[in-house]
Amino acid sequence: MKIAAVEDGGQIHVSHDAGLTWTAQAFDQAWWGVASSANGDKLVAAALVPAQPLYTSRTSTAHGTAGFLQGASGSTLALKYLGHGVFEVITSTGDITAGVGT
Repeated sequence: MKIAAVEDGGQIHVSHDAGLTWTAQAFDQAWWGVASSANGDKLVAAALVPAQPLYTSRTSTAHGTAGFLQGASGSTLALKYLGHGVFEVITSTGDITAGVGT
């Protein structure tokens, strides 16, 4: 069984053996919480302090009919939700690619 936990002021940890061993997945941060997909393959964690990083275990979104995002480590992207599934890019840094879905 895969499980995940956050350490306040520390890292996100993942276990692939029901908690017998743990592996750090992210940098030190005051994490607020972590969520996982049903099979434990996808993680997302939010920082306690607003405007701090949002951690995801994936480096890109899933390819779909609307498109996808992919970025290098350390890249940032700020989006504004306009409604009806539409986002506007506010700022970006680093190497971020947007593409049309297949």
